[in-house]
Amino acid sequence: MNQSLFSTGMPRSGQTLLTKSLSSHKDIMMAMGPNIEIYRFYIKHLVKKYGNKKLKKNFSKLMPFQDYFGSNESNELLKLILNKNFNENFDLKEWNVFLKKSKNRIDHDSSDLLPFFHNLKTNTYKGLIINLIKIIKKARNSEKKKIIGFNESWNICIF
Repeated sequence: MNQSLFSTGMPRSGQTLLTKSLSSHKDIMMAMGPNIEIYRFYIKHLVKKYGNKKLKKNFSKLMPFQDYFGSNESNELLKLILNKNFNENFDLKEWNVFLKKSKNRIDHDSSDLLPFFHNLKTNTYKGLIINLIKIIKKARNSEKKKIIGFNESWNICIF
């Protein structure tokens, strides 16, 4: 059984160096920015299901992640993220759009994972993360590694 490791950091702060350094250890395999779309779809789901009217009105599914300050809607979104968990259901009607966006947005350091993205499919956001870890393990021939994980800037907000 593997343990999972999720790293994070501010953009341009050395995340890639940290992630690649961790992966140089014989027992660790990390991926850099393997799938930010999981978080985008999760946040869109939270807003749609739990957001107040004002947040729903001002939320754009195309907007980048926000810094969670400066407006009541941003504060409301942060509260939703912090008070929910990844056991939320993933709407399988969105699978094809999710898969296409995931393939288009992958970090170049993780493009080796693309052929396995069809294995992400599941019915919860937690399942997407679990399947992503399995993909990293398989794609990088890391069955013997004790720790498998990934870096995304937004791990800090979601987890």
